[in-house]
Amino acid sequence: MTFTNAATDELSSRLRSNLTELIEQIRLKKNGSFNDLLDSWEEKKYCSAEILEKLQTALNKIDDAAIFTIHGFCQRILQDFVFSSKGNYDFEIGDDSDAKDKALTTFSSLQIFPRLIQPALRNNYLSSSRHSMGRHPIDCYRSEQN
Repeated sequence: MTFTNAATDELSSRLRSNLTELIEQIRLKKNGSFNDLLDSWEEKKYCSAEILEKLQTALNKIDDAAIFTIHGFCQRILQDFVFSSKGNYDFEIGDDSDAKDKALTTFSSLQIFPRLIQPALRNNYLSSSRHSMGRHPIDCYRSEQN
């Protein structure tokens, strides 16, 4: 599991490269960066043909490997268990570039705005034409303060 898509791509690439190198080292019976691993397999009396077959299968299925970002992992879990969680099965990972603005707007409208303006005045702002034109009440308040 990684934090970025770039790191996920790099990890997949490294796995593919290492598997390819290991397969080549076994086939050509040459020294390489996997000597210690191969020595341990030899001590355990593993069959080279069987190891090659399993490594080739792993290389062929590398695109199916569970290499995800944290968001991708969570999405996969939610999709796999959508019925048991009684969740919505039609979802995707969203863009959170404006998440801070949304959180600030929500917080200010629920916590700050009610304390700044008396309830009667607040109701006037909520029903004003400026608010109905899409302006947030806190923006109306700020503009009148300037």
